[in-house]
Amino acid sequence: MILKLCVMVYICPFNFSLHQPFKSPSQKEELEQKHLHLLQIVESERTAKLQYIQQCEELGTEIKKLRTELCALKKEWRPTKPPPPLNPPLTVQYPEDSLELRKIKKVQSFFRGWLCRRRWKQIVEQYIKSPHAESMRKRNR
Repeated sequence: MILKLCVMVYICPFNFSLHQPFKSPSQKEELEQKHLHLLQIVESERTAKLQYIQQCEELGTEIKKLRTELCALKKEWRPTKPPPPLNPPLTVQYPEDSLELRKIKKVQSFFRGWLCRRRWKQIVEQYIKSPHAESMRKRNR
């Protein structure tokens, strides 16, 4: 095991030894300064994280308070029973013509749909032939 570790350290281009002597005192000071700087960064990030957590908790309680207030207002504004319709719809039913009327309405609906599809087809064809569509096709090539 020790032999393998020594071989790994020898083969590895980086020496990860913990007791490596520094080449100069300035190098040691530089590393200490970097270490202190990183510690300061970590500490400032921790304090920022705690502030954000506290802010989230405060906003969460504010949201809960607003939701309860909103529910109370909705209950206050909601009428107890729905008001009667102002003008009830007048429906005239012709029992003898109901089957015939349904057939007529079905044909009208089919014809209306056909006319709409036909008109949209014409609109699309006109656009395809338009100079704007042609310029878009040229641009996208």
